[in-house]
Amino acid sequence: MLALLLLGAVVLRDDVSRIPPNHKWRYDRFVVTEKNLPVDVDCSFRVQSGANVHVELMTDSNLELLRAGEKYDLIQSSSDGLLDQEIGVPGTYAIVLWNDDENRPADVALKLSLNFKGPNSNQPRTLSFQRQLTVIVLSAVGFLAILSIGASQLLKAMAAGQGANRKPDVELPSDLPTLPASHSGYKAEGDTKDDTSP
Repeated sequence: MLALLLLGAVVLRDDVSRIPPNHKWRYDRFVVTEKNLPVDVDCSFRVQSGANVHVELMTDSNLELLRAGEKYDLIQSSSDGLLDQEIGVPGTYAIVLWNDDENRPADVALKLSLNFKGPNSNQPRTLSFQRQLTVIVLSAVGFLAILSIGASQLLKAMAAGQGANRKPDVELPSDLPTLPASHSGYKAEGDTKDDTSP
């Protein structure tokens, strides 16, 4: 719905309805706010079966009079398949689809759209300075948080890599027995004896 509003148009209904005979009707309500004024109500319909169909555009208060069976006023009425009316006053309105045939039901394809024609409807929407500043601050905080988390994970990974590549320190026991010099072919300093002689 928001995307359609930004584009300047809203489709409220686009389907086929069956209206029973003998002056039965159905309706669609919609609200027009002051910030969206003026608005074009665009209603088109096509009778797939049946005859004597028409639509009426009225205010919500007149719709309540219709529902109560009392006399009511119209903004516009059409029986030729197209109703196009500009609305310049905020409020709740209704499109009423009638079957005027006494005997046959009517299957009617109806499309109801609101086209916003306000002075800013075709211009890009911009945020106020305060909202722009809020967006900038929140974006900066989010970026710094992501950067901090990434740096922390990188440092942990580097520290883990260094620990894995480090050779463990081996400490030999101090009470290991020493071998005699003759077993290793070692000559002590000042000793001229041949260790290999019998």
